[in-house]
Amino acid sequence: MDLARVGAVLGGTPVRTPFGDCLVVDRRYEGSRLHGSVRIEDCEVKDGEGLALLDPALSSRGFCLDPEGPQKTVFLDLETTGLSGGAGTVAFLVGCGYFDLGAFQVRQFLLTSHASERAQLAAVAEFFGDCDLIVTYNGKTFDVPVMETRWAFHRMEMPLAGIPHFDM
Repeated sequence: MDLARVGAVLGGTPVRTPFGDCLVVDRRYEGSRLHGSVRIEDCEVKDGEGLALLDPALSSRGFCLDPEGPQKTVFLDLETTGLSGGAGTVAFLVGCGYFDLGAFQVRQFLLTSHASERAQLAAVAEFFGDCDLIVTYNGKTFDVPVMETRWAFHRMEMPLAGIPHFDM
């Protein structure tokens, strides 16, 4: 598959990893943009105390977002080949959203072939290297286990293991 050509159609860029190339699509939504009647910048997670009230497990593990310091809260969602989990379920799209300089950035890691899965997993692992918090919807029981299964299948490190996780 010609990743440059597919990337041109989708607005993505081939990203080189030690295991080959992965297609990454980035979209940026400025903070002043409205989502419904709410400005995007007003949705940024800036206070870890509020999240800790919703999920006491965060505070029991010593989680704290420094409102004055840099932070990277990543909203994670997968599109997969099935819903049953296990070794046969593959994430063909790993979607990550995060706030960056007042805007909301969406980064999508697209699996273009089964042969490029290790490249996709390596790119996702590198992305999570500076993550302070993961936010998901049912991600503790689906998204994260799917990713961990795929990393284990390929005998790769599991970068999400030590990151605090808020699951809605």
